[in-house]
Order: sequence, then C-alpha cells, then structure tokens
Amino acid sequence: MFSSDFYSLFEHTADIGIEVKGKILEEAIERVLLAFYDLNVSLKNVEERMERVIKGEGETLQDSLVYLLEEALFLFDTEGFIGKNADVEVEGNTIKATVRGEPFNPQRHEPKFEIKAITYHQMVIKETDEGFLIRVVFDV
Repeated sequence: MFSSDFYSLFEHTADIGIEVKGKILEEAIERVLLAFYDLNVSLKNVEERMERVIKGEGETLQDSLVYLLEEALFLFDTEGFIGKNADVEVEGNTIKATVRGEPFNPQRHEPKFEIKAITYHQMVIKETDEGFLIRVVFDV
C-alpha cells in the first residue's frame, strides 16, 4: 500500500482507491480533495495563486462527497485547476470547499493518473475513536 503524508492507496482492480484519516470530518474531506489533486498531478510544484469555491450537496454525506469531487474533476478537466490547499465546511449534508491552487502547467507540473470519474464503490465515511476515516475509489 502506497502512503503519502496525508493519504494511502489501497489495491483495487483497474481503479485507484484512497484512504484518509482526519481528527474531524472537515480535515478528512480536505485530505480527500488534496489526494484527488495529488493523484492527477504531483502537488510539489503547485502554488496557491487563485481560489475556487466548490460545493457538494446531496441526500447523504456520501452523495455530497461524490458531488464535491465531481466538481473538482470538472474544474480540472475544463480549467486545468489543481488544488494545493483547501478549507472545508460541512453543514448537514452540504460540503463547501474553498480550494487554493493554480492552472496546470506542463512545464512545471508532473502529471500522474488520469481520473475519469468518482465512484461509490467501496466508499466509506465513518467516525472512529481517532476521528474520521474516508475511503474513495477513482476510475482511471
């Protein structure tokens, strides 16, 4: 299992699964967002030059997380926007993220995987004794 400072990968056939932990729900969701961006492009050369606000709102927290990640994927696909840092607010089943980053620049940024979609497969959002655990699988 691969691990970075804020997420670990788990094996999944033809897809990429991540697992993150956070002391509070907002921290765990921030780490999911940053893992999403880091899987697309190495974050080491990304700078916080602009800000985007994205939102996920669904019937359940899982729905909201999928919608939030779909918004992040849409911004990446249409604007090349890569998030380097994020502040997340959760109110009920609504997730709002203020993401700071910059557009993709092939001369400065190292591409990794091409995430095609966010899936519900094996998705977990659960409270633990240490805080929150989130697992998400991305279709690549």
